Amino acid sequence: MVMQSCVAITLASLRDEFNERAEEAGRGPNNYSVPLSPTGAEPATHYGLHSWIADDANPEEIEGRIISVRASMTGHFADICAENGLKIILPEE
Repeated sequence: MVMQSCVAITLASLRDEFNERAEEAGRGPNNYSVPLSPTGAEPATHYGLHSWIADDANPEEIEGRIISVRASMTGHFADICAENGLKIILPEE
């Protein structure tokens, strides 16, 4: 089975709902765990995830979620964030 890179981003206000859906689908807890914002600073406006899915999987298009699937994971998460004007919020040191 061939696997593909999958990036999903949701609005912060829908994070709990989408995490619950993912857990119910057997994907474990807290899938949407990468905080994002237009400036890269708090507060998070979106949350993202990166995972692998089977090449025959067809992720559901759902309002409030950005989804992208491609063969290569190289730069995939960064590309989708940039296309949507989002930056990862890095923890303060």
